[in-house]
Amino acid sequence: MTDGFQSWEVQTFTGVGKTVVRIESIQHEVLVHFQTGESVGHISLEGISQDGSTAWLGVNDVGQYSGVNLYDGSRGILVAFSVTCEVGWSLAVRPVSDARVWSDGQITGLGDDVLVLPDAGRGFSTVAINASSEDNTGVWAYGNESGNLLFNFIGPSEQESVLPSDAWVIAVKSNAPWGMSRG
Repeated sequence: MTDGFQSWEVQTFTGVGKTVVRIESIQHEVLVHFQTGESVGHISLEGISQDGSTAWLGVNDVGQYSGVNLYDGSRGILVAFSVTCEVGWSLAVRPVSDARVWSDGQITGLGDDVLVLPDAGRGFSTVAINASSEDNTGVWAYGNESGNLLFNFIGPSEQESVLPSDAWVIAVKSNAPWGMSRG
């Protein structure tokens, strides 16, 4: 990941059903906001590379979806998104600077989200999570050079991990309420 934020124009799209959305090419980390109407079918959002292959799977779910995902830029340039959905949907590609800021010791959320840490380079600290999902929960910390998997579990859990000192972005993948604290 780059050190700091990239500044550029937000890209927004809406549609109904399965389609491919061409975008201005993305070469760095971005937030991908995706939301659907009520659905009972399969929903997916894939990032497509310049050669037409799938470079990133942001959403793979069933039913209604609303969340914020991180494309970290490590899988090359994205030129399109492939949307699979039987109902109406909206998609926005935004700069990471639009993410929620995690400046206090505790933060809560519901579902997929991306958080910015304003105090990167803080030295030794930990992060703890309490998640109530019956499904998979994953949390990644991204620093200046790479991402680190902090948590990956199935079912409700409370866990603690070391937070890399250069981490400035946290990406949460969950379909249920969660809470995290830093210490």
